[in-house]
Amino acid sequence: MASNVLKISSPIFMGNPIVYQATSEAEPYDSNTQQYLCTFHRVKMKLTITNLLDSSVSSYELSCPVSAGGETVLFDVSSAFRAAADAFEPSPVSAETMFPLFSAAIRLRDVWVRDGVVVDPAPASAGYTDVEPCLAVMGAFSDYERHLLSQSVTFSRKPATGELVCVGDVVVYGGSKAVGNNPIVPHSFVTVITQQQLHTQVTLGNGQKVYVTDTQRGSRQFQFVNSRGVVESIRAWYRDEQTIAASNEQHTISRFELFNVFARRITRKFAAHTELSLSSGFVSYEWAQWWAYEFCQSEHIWMLSDDGIWLPCSVTLNDSYSVIDRNGINMCHVDFSCIPDVDGAMW
Repeated sequence: MASNVLKISSPIFMGNPIVYQATSEAEPYDSNTQQYLCTFHRVKMKLTITNLLDSSVSSYELSCPVSAGGETVLFDVSSAFRAAADAFEPSPVSAETMFPLFSAAIRLRDVWVRDGVVVDPAPASAGYTDVEPCLAVMGAFSDYERHLLSQSVTFSRKPATGELVCVGDVVVYGGSKAVGNNPIVPHSFVTVITQQQLHTQVTLGNGQKVYVTDTQRGSRQFQFVNSRGVVESIRAWYRDEQTIAASNEQHTISRFELFNVFARRITRKFAAHTELSLSSGFVSYEWAQWWAYEFCQSEHIWMLSDDGIWLPCSVTLNDSYSVIDRNGINMCHVDFSCIPDVDGAMW
């Protein structure tokens, strides 16, 4: 069986490589004929992944070919974790919410094939090497963060300088807390901004700062799944337009013709959706980077409608432009378009 199993890449986020190294067993050899007793040799890894949030279990198997006994093989188990996490559907948050923590029981074994038949010199129960369980959560470090020498496990990438919120906002922020024997379990926490906090600075539970202003009609609140796999909120500001994009298709339908009924009829298919032009507002360079690389890159975004309903939407960063221009006097800002994933008027 495989030996010297070592975890050589150990981020907690399944969006990055989680790599195990193992040494394959020597191939079976017949000293009488002085020949190896196998044609093909592989090391197989069996993963039994449990979602500790709902106790669902799924199994996966990875394999790596071996050219000679005693060879070192590498397994990246992050793909198995991501496959197990595909069943989880995120949604907007209104109260403290725990996000999935996945635990994988890992076993390795050598498999030999001779003349198309699997050769198993050892009993199945004794042929496995058990490995210490591996924990992983949704999310990922960016490529730049992976180049850094130290990577701190945080569940928000918002700059420390703070953001603007309005009275009545349900501010959602990412963090973690211990649950049972697991010291790091991702959570989204909630703070409701009250009238008494107007024109003050509020420090959230994860240390982030927010500055409370009056209710603003020219802005929209969003919730989104950040790169760390938890839900956060942010407020964006209207620019100078709100457009309705419409498309028309006309088709000719043929039907039975009578003296006063013509054989041709034109029908129309019409689709329209609201497109909002929004902006981060004037922000620092660090916040401009956050808007461009964190919020606008999210795959799950919801916008709060005027009726208090969280609508799924698609956010598209506008064409390339200068976030910062040291030759001019313009301040940093990031402009983007938001299209709700629903039809019909929003008022």
